[in-house]
Amino acid sequence: LFALSTMDLMKKCDSEVDIWYLDDITLAGQPESVLSDFTKILTESDSLGLKVNDKKCELFAVQNVNGPLNPSTATQMAEIKERAPRTKILPVEDLTLLGAPILEASGEAVLLTKLENLKLMVGRLSVLDAHEQLYLLKNCFALPKLNYFLRSAPCFKNSEAMRLYDEELRLALKKIMNGKLDEKSWEQCCLPTAYGGVGVRCASDISLPAFLSSAIGAREGMNNLLPQHILENDYQALVDAEIAWKEALKNNDAMQPDNPNLQASWDLTLSNFKYEQILENAHSQQDKARLR
Repeated sequence: LFALSTMDLMKKCDSEVDIWYLDDITLAGQPESVLSDFTKILTESDSLGLKVNDKKCELFAVQNVNGPLNPSTATQMAEIKERAPRTKILPVEDLTLLGAPILEASGEAVLLTKLENLKLMVGRLSVLDAHEQLYLLKNCFALPKLNYFLRSAPCFKNSEAMRLYDEELRLALKKIMNGKLDEKSWEQCCLPTAYGGVGVRCASDISLPAFLSSAIGAREGMNNLLPQHILENDYQALVDAEIAWKEALKNNDAMQPDNPNLQASWDLTLSNFKYEQILENAHSQQDKARLR
């Protein structure tokens, strides 16, 4: 009965986007429709045995990205705040959905937060044995903590945040190895172990494979969910990612992966390309032998 009642409430919503997951709701559309739907939810939630927790509610005006709000939008937002006083109006850099950044500006903020978390965890590794440090850095603290965000947003565009994250990984690995780690050595370390690397993967190397596989794999779901006028336009972030991919492979179209839905397919394609480049640039027979 509860599920049927909730379905009835869902059908009454007029916003262009209304996404429901258990008792979490995301509304998006014109300010008038969002205000109207929010009012309906507030009015009918009591009959369902639910209560809107306005302390957890978040509000963002897309128009605010490019300039000040127009009077109409400001009025609608003020009305929402009046009905739910503790609702938080988000700045651009804090705009996330289920932790995933929505805009490029919010992507940078998320990545910098992850960078601070990495610094904290790396600082605590020193009390452990070197082998344990390497295992935790490689399998727990580095890319495993970041992969969800790389798949959820075009983080490859946040090149400076990616560089800072990779530099912190490099410093951590240098401390664990207790030795020098020049640019060429670091480049090889970032390869998968199957290609002669240490397996501590760079965020900048994974960002493109992660996003491309996720965006392409989500196409069918997007086609079923999104309004037609949105589907008529190219997904610009995916277009940018495909351009960046060709640049990373020096426009070698023959090296596109066979299964574009799998992150591993993109990753292995890029790793193989980087491996061949390193092997080609190796100056001595010893360097070539070590790589092989």
